[in-house]
Amino acid sequence: MAAAIALFLSSAGSDGHTEAAAGNHAPYFELKNDIRRVNLSAARGKYVVINFWSAQDAQSRIDNALFDRAFTTGSRSDVEYVSVCLDDDEILWKQIMIADGLHAVNQYMASESPLTDILSDYGTESGCRNFLISPQGEVLAAGLDVPSILSRLAS
Repeated sequence: MAAAIALFLSSAGSDGHTEAAAGNHAPYFELKNDIRRVNLSAARGKYVVINFWSAQDAQSRIDNALFDRAFTTGSRSDVEYVSVCLDDDEILWKQIMIADGLHAVNQYMASESPLTDILSDYGTESGCRNFLISPQGEVLAAGLDVPSILSRLAS
C-alpha cells in the first residue's frame, strides 16, 4: 500500500483556490500515511508547520530533517508538524526517511494526490516551501527556518 493515500484540498477563492500567503486563511488539506491521518481542521488549536520538500532539492531535504527534529521531539505539543515530499519515488522517500532519521508519523508523500491543487494552493510550483499556520488556520509566514519559526512561536 502506498505510504500516502490521500490529499484533499478545498478553498474559498473565486476560482476555487486560496493562495497560502501571510494573512490569508490556509488552504484546507488532508493527508494520510500508513500511520495516521492529519488535516487542517483537526489541527485547530495548534500551530501547524507544513513543509514541502524534495529529494531533488538538497536544501529542502536538510531543512526537512531540521524541522522534523525541532517539532517531533515532544517538546512542542502546541505544534503539528506536517512534512510533504513532492517526489514520486516511494522507495527513495522511505530510504531518505531512514537515512535522515525522520519520524514516519509526520512524513507524507504527495505523489498519489491531486498535486495540481496543492502546488497551486501552497505555491510550490516555484520550489519547495514551508508555512507557519496559526491555531485559527491563518497563514502567519512562509519560507522561515527553524530558529525563525521558534522565535515567532515564542512571541
